[in-house]
Amino acid sequence: MGKEKNRQNGIISYMRVWPPAIAALSLTMVAFAAGCAAGRPDHFAGLLQPQTGTCDPPGLAELILHDTHVLFTPHEGIISLTGVLAADGSIRASVTASGMDHTPYRQTFVGNLAGDRVIGTYITPRCRYLVNLAAPR
Repeated sequence: MGKEKNRQNGIISYMRVWPPAIAALSLTMVAFAAGCAAGRPDHFAGLLQPQTGTCDPPGLAELILHDTHVLFTPHEGIISLTGVLAADGSIRASVTASGMDHTPYRQTFVGNLAGDRVIGTYITPRCRYLVNLAAPR
């Protein structure tokens, strides 16, 4: 009987140590699963296809979402356009830089978020591009 009591005490003291650890591990796994299952993608990448005007060749673009803030980067990071994501999924981003002749050079991205894709138009004073972005898998 003495050994059983010691053994029980060992199990009881062992159990006192582990429930918080098991609870923490369980909460971590639940939080990880919720983070994976919840929300939309926050990074999209794809092609810029020239449509009209004096355009550069086709290039790459990226779009990053953070809550309702948008960062659109055409042509592999030469310049970034900032904007907003509306509740209906529409996106608008723009930037105005100084052109070579010191006149304003406005660039605009207008698009729509639909699931794991963003489709839109990137417009500069010289060119209009079709933008087709997808979330990496």
